[in-house]
Amino acid sequence: MNALLGLLIVSAVAGEPRHQRHPEAVTLFECGFEEDWDKNFDAWPDRWTRKRSPGYPHYLPIKINRQPSAQGERCLRVGLNGGAATVHSPPIEVGALYSYVMEAQLKTDALKYDHAYCTVTFYDEKRKPLETFHSEKFIDASRWKKLRVGPITPTHEDVRYAVIALHVGPIHPEANEDLKGTAMFDDVWFARLPRLTLTTNKKYNVYTGLDEAKVTVGLSGVGEANPRVTFELYDIWGKLVTRSKQTLKCKAVELNQKSADSFLLDDAVGEEKTYAGETKWTPPVKDFGYYRLQVKIEGDKGLIHEDRLSLAYVPPQAPVAGGEFGWTLPHGEQGLSLGELVQLLRMVGINWAKFPVWASSNDPHRVERLAWMAERLSFYNIELVGLLDNPPAEVREHLGVGTDAEAATIFSVESALWQPSLEPILTRLSLKMRWWQLGKDNDASFVGYPELDEKVEAVRKELAKFGQEVNLGIGWQWTHQLPDTKSPAWSYMTFSANPSLTAAEMGTYLSTKMRNNGKRWVTVEPLHRDHYSVEQRAADLVRRMMAAKMHKADCIFVPDPFSEKHGLMNSDGTPSELLLPWRITAVALANADYAGSIAMPGGSHNHIFTRGGKASMVIWSDRPTTETLYLGNKIEHIDIWGKRLSVGKDKHRQIIQVTTMPTFVFGINGPVARWRMSFKFARTKMPSISRRAHGNTYTMRNFFDQGASGQMTLVTPKVWKTYPTTSRINMATGEKQLVPFSITLPFAADSGTHDVRADFDISVDKRYLFSVYRHIDVGMGDVTINVRAVFNDKGDLKIVQNLTNHTRKHIRFKCYLLIPRRQRLQTLVQQYGRGTVNKEYRIAHPEDLIGEELLLQAEEIGSQRVLSYRIPIGQPKAKGGE
Repeated sequence: MNALLGLLIVSAVAGEPRHQRHPEAVTLFECGFEEDWDKNFDAWPDRWTRKRSPGYPHYLPIKINRQPSAQGERCLRVGLNGGAATVHSPPIEVGALYSYVMEAQLKTDALKYDHAYCTVTFYDEKRKPLETFHSEKFIDASRWKKLRVGPITPTHEDVRYAVIALHVGPIHPEANEDLKGTAMFDDVWFARLPRLTLTTNKKYNVYTGLDEAKVTVGLSGVGEANPRVTFELYDIWGKLVTRSKQTLKCKAVELNQKSADSFLLDDAVGEEKTYAGETKWTPPVKDFGYYRLQVKIEGDKGLIHEDRLSLAYVPPQAPVAGGEFGWTLPHGEQGLSLGELVQLLRMVGINWAKFPVWASSNDPHRVERLAWMAERLSFYNIELVGLLDNPPAEVREHLGVGTDAEAATIFSVESALWQPSLEPILTRLSLKMRWWQLGKDNDASFVGYPELDEKVEAVRKELAKFGQEVNLGIGWQWTHQLPDTKSPAWSYMTFSANPSLTAAEMGTYLSTKMRNNGKRWVTVEPLHRDHYSVEQRAADLVRRMMAAKMHKADCIFVPDPFSEKHGLMNSDGTPSELLLPWRITAVALANADYAGSIAMPGGSHNHIFTRGGKASMVIWSDRPTTETLYLGNKIEHIDIWGKRLSVGKDKHRQIIQVTTMPTFVFGINGPVARWRMSFKFARTKMPSISRRAHGNTYTMRNFFDQGASGQMTLVTPKVWKTYPTTSRINMATGEKQLVPFSITLPFAADSGTHDVRADFDISVDKRYLFSVYRHIDVGMGDVTINVRAVFNDKGDLKIVQNLTNHTRKHIRFKCYLLIPRRQRLQTLVQQYGRGTVNKEYRIAHPEDLIGEELLLQAEEIGSQRVLSYRIPIGQPKAKGGE
């Protein structure tokens, strides 16, 4: 054996340098399938074994092959002819003090249905498997591709051995199998690393107190007694919040002794010393939000190890009773205990939780734990919905279905096959759970099901035998026609789509009449993490949640919040970047009424929601801008990650910075916001006829809970004559007031859209000063003119006029271009019916007109109407084109 190990060491030197594989790695095992691995010349790697069982046929050719390889001259070749193949390495001595990394090279040819990958399985002293880690899986690897497992850390203290496995097989058990093709493996390498454990006092890392998080760093398997630890805390934007350094005091630890039958390179242990120790740190967080913590361990030779984790700090706030937002947990606890999950759920702004409850008879205590969970969640105003989607193994065997069986398949058989297994669950939970769902959220197997209403009613009756109230739901797809039923057996439908609907699409579908198909529960799956930026994913999530709320969805669910690519949490149970955007939106909108939006002086988009006399606003803009207006006496501006934003003051008005990302403004004065939304002009367009009064009216309503008195001043462009500009206000609560006024335009008044402002000064319980922003168009919109100035390549100025008739009438206009210090230019425009007439005016030697303003007037023949447009002349951009 020592001779073999010596050859292996030589092989390691000839292969890839260790420092290029992973820093601080100590090689424990390396196999390149060269001559030293085939001492008996049977083309099989010594001490390796292959799996032989049904599905893993012995006739598949697996052997060391001489052909182009990743390293050296040989590799292990697996030929396909139906079935799967797995090859195991000899056991490798390992211990709980270290982390480990495994690498191998893979090349495939002509695979279509099978994929190839590697695994590392840890075993205890008695060769009992403890846990398995997988590499990425590939079908098409026409060139040598590196597979990696790790760095990985055993979670069991009694770990003693590791075994590497090379796999080729179908993508899933029911998939087709390749009858030809090959997979080749080479350069298998396994090494140990210092073990770094980075943990906190909460497994899910969500906190309501800014000083609540406690971080523990554990280090073992390191060759230095006093390495240095650096803590770096970053915010959502990657900005460094704080950096802290410590010296980690370690103690010497004895190494495990090598087993006689295990594989371990002699120089992997030697006479070296190894050390272990731990330290604690409290992040000095000053504001709520999402943070990333990076921990680096450095020694005399440089970086030893590094790791990172995510933290979310949320304001302490209990879920609002009667809210619409929820999580679907299709995989159950997701690595958390039920107690940890309950504590997490009460912090994430939900009122609903869907959870699989179909327990095995082999786990009699599961039902009791679920009953406890339902009771605790109810205490936090969270309703538990029982998912009936994945029967236990003994039930699947009776039904003859697999783990991915759809709900329609499961419940289409006789109830005697599935009802007995649900009896103890329903008996214990039916008094604590009123809502049930057949299948997962994306299970649309009932779409097109014959006699759907009768089938669901039969299932509902079976469930109702054990409880007083059963609200049963099924999944449905947005794009499929709804069942035509007058009184459905289901209480709700959960709507989903793949790909997910946009906010606009969801609004369109929710706006359609649902007939009598129960309540509308919708899914909102975040965008894919790999395809969109954090900002895009967060903004899209908030807008879709708003769209569902604005269009009166009854419940709004994330279908799998622990999904690595689409979730609000990471698959390891820690928060992702989207948890806080979800939570702040859910808390703000839960059980709230959509009030509408108000016109902002800077043009920002916004939506206002009210609840219990309080109002909040979601606001964003197409481009960054500043909004200055009165919103409320004590407003709070917060971004979607919970960070407080500054609010400026301008007398009685607030100043807020608005970006393209949605933000929340809390403390909005609800009566003022509704008063603003109620203010309307009877006519928003007036004819472009000067020197004649154009009558109009405006209306408004008092939304305060008591009478309001004061005055309103209408602010229009200075050249307009508005009468009256000021009107008295004296309205009882809920009263609507209509006020007439008129506007007289001067000669050559500019056509187009003009800003108009209404300034209010009213007294209710106190004095309120606020403004309403509106627009009035000069011109009725039946005829419009677009005009622009360009310079041609000769330096002449060209005025391009496009007059469009939007009616069927015959129109005739005399058009004049008034030019400072020059003779005016004139054209005649006629248009029979809809269409556009293009005219041009050319001005030679326009140098003296730079910075001036030209006036285009279009006088309608036979009418008093005059359309006027001012044309500023700027510097020529460049010569050589228009």
